[in-house]
Amino acid sequence: MKKLLFLALMFTRLLSAASWEPPLDLSNNAPGNGDGVIVVDSEGNAAVIWQDNNTQAILTSYRYYDQGWEGPTVLDAIGEPDPYICVDEEGNLRAVWEFGSTIRTATKPFGAAWTPFVQIYTRKASYDNIRVASVKNNGYAVVSWFEDSGGSQNVVALTYDGTSWSSTFLNNTANQTVTTSSKPIPHILPDGTTHIAFIATDVGSGNDDIYTSVGSAATGTWATITGRGTTKPQYFDFAQSATGNGGIVYLDGANAVNAAYYLAGSWGSFGSVYSPGAKEAKIGIDQNSMVTIVYGTTVGDIQKASTNATAISYQIATISPGTVGFHSPRLSVSENGGMVTSYIGTGGEVYGQVGANGAFEATPTFLNILAKNENVAMSNNGTAFALWKDTSGTGFMEASRTFNPTDYLIRSLGKKRLIMNKGLFP
Repeated sequence: MKKLLFLALMFTRLLSAASWEPPLDLSNNAPGNGDGVIVVDSEGNAAVIWQDNNTQAILTSYRYYDQGWEGPTVLDAIGEPDPYICVDEEGNLRAVWEFGSTIRTATKPFGAAWTPFVQIYTRKASYDNIRVASVKNNGYAVVSWFEDSGGSQNVVALTYDGTSWSSTFLNNTANQTVTTSSKPIPHILPDGTTHIAFIATDVGSGNDDIYTSVGSAATGTWATITGRGTTKPQYFDFAQSATGNGGIVYLDGANAVNAAYYLAGSWGSFGSVYSPGAKEAKIGIDQNSMVTIVYGTTVGDIQKASTNATAISYQIATISPGTVGFHSPRLSVSENGGMVTSYIGTGGEVYGQVGANGAFEATPTFLNILAKNENVAMSNNGTAFALWKDTSGTGFMEASRTFNPTDYLIRSLGKKRLIMNKGLFP
């Protein structure tokens, strides 16, 4: 009888739509004007980072898979908007943020407390779009940003070899100019190989293009940047799986959606994904090179396009519950093919929608009324998270996650914790 009950519960889980928790406030004050970031490791343990609007403190909150959100931890008493956080393949966290003319970082080994921050870069300059990526291997990490020192503007990459940090100006200002629209995005592979993409303007032709480079965290070196032959890129996103395969999606001068893929160490040519026009696009890729792109069309619906990068044939579908007024899609794809997207609806509400292997569930879940969409995160264990700013009253940073009703019921009946216990990373 127990075996039949378990099988019934399992099939109910497989056949039913995702279940989301009620929204939870993460902050005691409204967050700052910048964005918050949420990440999740392969076992479903999650972390969020944001700036407090009242104190300008850099705050973070952590949640073990089988527990609730911890109270905010202060990483820095004062910091600038848009801090960033990443998680490696074994659940170790690294956060970066700006303070004045410096860039600071702190780490949280899995199951331990946050370390005090350290200052890793100082220059009389302003910074924009600070990002970080890291792996367990030797603690390798890469941080990137746009920098304006007054006399020059550069895209800067800072790599960590496990002991020290090395900085590199990626653009040669005599050949390429960059602005706050460059929005560099870094990635790092388990062996410490680093990748980056950003928008720059060729000085000779005056044309904008998306440039990429490959480097090494171990040596702190980067190859000369290469233009990918895009046409008037207005916006782009760059994703990469742990296998090394990746993809870039961008909107051209006509707002058409285009994409190219990095396979076996080489970039292919850009091809059209959706030509009528879009406002924003996000891309994700899993370990099997299955690619999913979500975008908000100029008409007002949210669509997805999926394909295997090794044999391109886009499967396109509208995923929003309506066709007018939807915008600001976010996307996360796990290594094993799980997917989550969130987007804003016609009345300012936020929706969450999960899927796998390029296909989303038919109906999204209403998560909150009146919100500013932040981002989403998908775990290898199937848990999806969404993060947003509540704009309906409190203005607090809020989050929700999917849960498995079967696990909840079994835990309730057996009064046992799940396998993913605090301090244990399976």
